[in-house]
Amino acid sequence: MSVISNLDPTEEEILAVEALVLPIADENESEPDLQVAQDVIPVDQSSILPQHATSGSSTPGQSPATPRRNAPESGPTVTGTPQLSNNSSGTVSFPSAAAATTPVRNGLKDMVGYVKHKETQTPSKPSSDLVHDSGSADQIGKLLKEELGENIPEVDTAWVADIYRHMASDSEIYDYLETCGLYENQRWVELPEAAGTELVLYDPFCNIINSILEHFDLSGPNNDARKAIDTHLIRLKHGAPNSETTHFSSPDISVKGSGPSFIRAAGDQEVGFSNMATFFDAKRDSEVNKEAKHIVQFGLYSRQLFIHQPNRRYVRSMALTERRARVYHFDRSGAQYTQLFDIHAEAYLFVRLVLGLCTTEERLLGLDDTVQWTVGANGIRTGGTLTTIGANNNPVVYRLSTSEKPWNRSSLRGRGTVCWPVKSRNGEMLIVKDYWMTEGRTPEYELLELLKGIPGICQLVAYEGWREQTKDFRGDTHDFPKHAFHNCIAIRLVLRAYGTSIDNFTSPEEMLAALRDVIAAHRIVVSKGLFHRDICHNNVLIGMHGIQAKIGERGMLMDFDMAIGPLTGKGASDISEGFKSGILMFQSANIAKAISDLTSTSKKPKKKSKRLGPTPNLKFPTHDHFDELESFFWLFCYLIFTHNPNGGKGPETPFQQYLEAMMTAGTAAGAKDQVFQSFYIPGEAKESLYPGWHDVGCLDLFIEWRKIMGTRFSNKAVLYHQQSAPLADGALPVNRFAQAIDADDVNNVYERILSLIDATLVKALERAAPPLRRSLRLIKRARSLDGIRLSAIPQASGSGSNKRAAGELEDVEDHPKRQKRPCTGPSRLSQTIEEDTDSSDDDDI
Repeated sequence: MSVISNLDPTEEEILAVEALVLPIADENESEPDLQVAQDVIPVDQSSILPQHATSGSSTPGQSPATPRRNAPESGPTVTGTPQLSNNSSGTVSFPSAAAATTPVRNGLKDMVGYVKHKETQTPSKPSSDLVHDSGSADQIGKLLKEELGENIPEVDTAWVADIYRHMASDSEIYDYLETCGLYENQRWVELPEAAGTELVLYDPFCNIINSILEHFDLSGPNNDARKAIDTHLIRLKHGAPNSETTHFSSPDISVKGSGPSFIRAAGDQEVGFSNMATFFDAKRDSEVNKEAKHIVQFGLYSRQLFIHQPNRRYVRSMALTERRARVYHFDRSGAQYTQLFDIHAEAYLFVRLVLGLCTTEERLLGLDDTVQWTVGANGIRTGGTLTTIGANNNPVVYRLSTSEKPWNRSSLRGRGTVCWPVKSRNGEMLIVKDYWMTEGRTPEYELLELLKGIPGICQLVAYEGWREQTKDFRGDTHDFPKHAFHNCIAIRLVLRAYGTSIDNFTSPEEMLAALRDVIAAHRIVVSKGLFHRDICHNNVLIGMHGIQAKIGERGMLMDFDMAIGPLTGKGASDISEGFKSGILMFQSANIAKAISDLTSTSKKPKKKSKRLGPTPNLKFPTHDHFDELESFFWLFCYLIFTHNPNGGKGPETPFQQYLEAMMTAGTAAGAKDQVFQSFYIPGEAKESLYPGWHDVGCLDLFIEWRKIMGTRFSNKAVLYHQQSAPLADGALPVNRFAQAIDADDVNNVYERILSLIDATLVKALERAAPPLRRSLRLIKRARSLDGIRLSAIPQASGSGSNKRAAGELEDVEDHPKRQKRPCTGPSRLSQTIEEDTDSSDDDDI
């Protein structure tokens, strides 16, 4: 009996549960059949309201000299949280659409009005930030080509000549050319005049590059060194370090680097993507003009450098022929390349570029030197620091965690998010998030200041805005073709640390509780005037204390850098045209259809077909409530159909074929449509689910959630190719899906989904070990009360803190049972689709 009594909830815990689970009523209204409790749950306004900085306000997208610090002065009001009610039978239910109005319901209603009159949004595009480390070179190449786009600028060599002019003077280069023995009569003597195959170029170029490096002695302050190695037959491993992928590729010549940003290559290899400073690739001169093909190949290699070296800001490399060369540059805005130049006639330029591309100056090499690792003699990191700006613009130095690896997105172009687990001086675990924001967007720190204090939302500690811009890496961008370049700005946030990503759950109840609390938090966020637009495995975290945490803190929603809505203070015409990336598997069917149409119409028109196909004149649809909720549904599908109930990797099943198809633009919409519409799906789901999921009711949850979202999908799908219909007042809406989005229906769908998850969670907790039944006792005790009044979660009319805030994760092993880790780690899903390459023939890429 003493053990049971120790599990009884305290009154403080009951109050916390009530505030997040029970129905919400306005102070002057009451439910018809419920006596409102007299207890008022206090809310510390000072701890929730954002605090304004003392500096003057400014507008988003301003110059680096005056980064914005103040939050918008107004936005939709939120004065409540998602609610549950109880009936006499004790089963979980929710208020109907006719129930007492709450601020959250009103906020959602206001957002419906916003959506109905919003024409379009920034188009989503295919991204190489994908979810499985499978696929062929052709698949990843196509995705990367779509990601980079076709309008890649070619620039004059004067750009790189100016950047690297200081690497060596003319007299120093003259002395080298006169004494090296490799350059005579104005040509590199070891190179053939005409190469029958690129194989004959590898050894001569290795000799030339190493000769230059040795003569000019690039050794740096940390015993940095550089060495060119022929790797055309060496399989360089892909994916994050220690990942299970078997994929590889083989640049022709890799330059081995040593220093604080590099770690030992995998296995017994001398060089890999983890310690590669740059690379060179050989081509026959007769084939060097295949720019479209080569940009993808160089992009594949550069993408791996970004993955293996999380503090990479850009990658520069060189294509070499027996006569000419060109430099390729990749950053988060995309790519550009130089015109070809004659390496014999312009030997001075060639030597400077070799020195520049291999430099031991970390920032010039493209590395962020505010992240500094200490590397032992064995090539393993033993510690490190990250320097940023804290409150009052004072420098702050955090210790990098050596037990938790940084997590980074695998796409080449786009946000390039990297999350660094760090510790403060007092030992507090934090996450530093670096990402690139397309100029013109609202910085994430402004949004997080407005969302301060909302349970289930990652909380901001500090931020550093406008750290640098991609246009500073590119030279003069004014003459670039239209849409060829969108400037990106580096942002650094410091966030509170939470648990691991949701796909690293260790029990059904942990996963369900995290998902439930995040959806409840998401409802509040939407009611405040914000759509997240990037609901995925990486952005839904398990709370620091997992299922044992307070209700509302068992799951956390993060990463608002792609969010849009009236809270941002921007209309549709103000939204940047920059690249929007996301994981296609988790996008709604409607958005997936639009992405498919976008990629289809961006290609050369083919012969007209009688089939109903893409409609190029239709604008990209506005993101709405149902797109967001459908993303949660696809996340739930991924979790239960690819994992066993203990969180380990589940067996391969037929249903996973649908999920695989959802990763490609051409098949995603069809796969999602089939899951919603096919009569076979419930049976296939039953056969595919690991038995333990049946025991806790997840099959029933899948079936019911599928019905809810399937109905909303169908209502929108029939309007996809139609013109907008007039609203009730006769006004013509700009959103063609307006008649399929109803405010009461939106509220009811949220309530129904939360009710279904709660019912399933109760089943899971009833089957759980005794310590977890505490959570169930809390829920049942709270529901036994008649009702309560809540103090409001305040509107964003307060003030924003000084430079503040960031977050993300790291890899875990796939085991049937795993220990719950206390801090963040990247998701298995973040393992990217990688390319198998024929290492002996680059032309196959």
